[in-house]
Amino acid sequence: MKISISILFLFLSIGIHAQNQTMKAWGWQQVDTAYLICQYKYSQYNYVANVQTAETTRLEVGKRLSKFYSYSTFEHDSLSSTPDGKQLINQRFNEALKQSAQASRKEDKMKILLMGIPSRASEYMIYKNYPENGRMLVQDAASHEYYKYIEDDIQKLQSWEIAEDSMIIIGYSCQKATCKWRGRKYTAWFTLDIPISDGPYKFCGLPGLIMKVEDSKQLYCFEIQGIRKTDNEGIFLAEPREENVGGYKDADRKEIIAKQAKSLKNVIRKLNRDMQQLGKSERIFEDVVDAMERDYK
Repeated sequence: MKISISILFLFLSIGIHAQNQTMKAWGWQQVDTAYLICQYKYSQYNYVANVQTAETTRLEVGKRLSKFYSYSTFEHDSLSSTPDGKQLINQRFNEALKQSAQASRKEDKMKILLMGIPSRASEYMIYKNYPENGRMLVQDAASHEYYKYIEDDIQKLQSWEIAEDSMIIIGYSCQKATCKWRGRKYTAWFTLDIPISDGPYKFCGLPGLIMKVEDSKQLYCFEIQGIRKTDNEGIFLAEPREENVGGYKDADRKEIIAKQAKSLKNVIRKLNRDMQQLGKSERIFEDVVDAMERDYK
């Protein structure tokens, strides 16, 4: 596998040794060792705030399996577990409040707060080729409960059509592919320079690493920010960190997504009630709420 010298290195606030020690301290089990780390920017439309928000996500590629998860969520949980980390979160919180106060547009104020204040983001953790080759374990949360499910035959999840179009992403020559998957149309850009049939979220099945994938309405987008080689970073199987929760419960994928959509609609209903009590005319319509995987309905 050839990787260009001009790759972008990842500069994350938690060091490699600290990451491994943190996950071991949480009781997480190491299931593989990564040889490639890919950092993606995940942008999505926030229905509640009516703005596009972003978080840092991470794909860890090992010899037997890969793991994709929100690094923003992991970083927040890691910082929250130490006094110094809690102090850093408070500093970032105060900085975000100051920047928000200086913004003139309401949308800008909300975006600064959502992106600047450290908080938990996506809670799913996706393990491709685990518990065995060709299968995928997904851990997720809904309504303050933790669930897991298995997807089979993952290389056939998306039926891709490869096109002749090309573009350069962080120095890599990429080729275009499209598919219709679970209620949305997607465009992906993959590179044959890294012949790994993997990518962000559940996307895979192309002859090279997926560098960018976006739905046709531009509500969800994963775009590579950096790639680096490694040989000493563990890939860990997660367990819920909340006390008295227990492990991840077996569940059906569509049921989990339906619970998540219902939970978000409940938040919108509460916000609408609060705004009505304050005498404001603004209203968030529940019918705009949807999930990335729309086939749960």
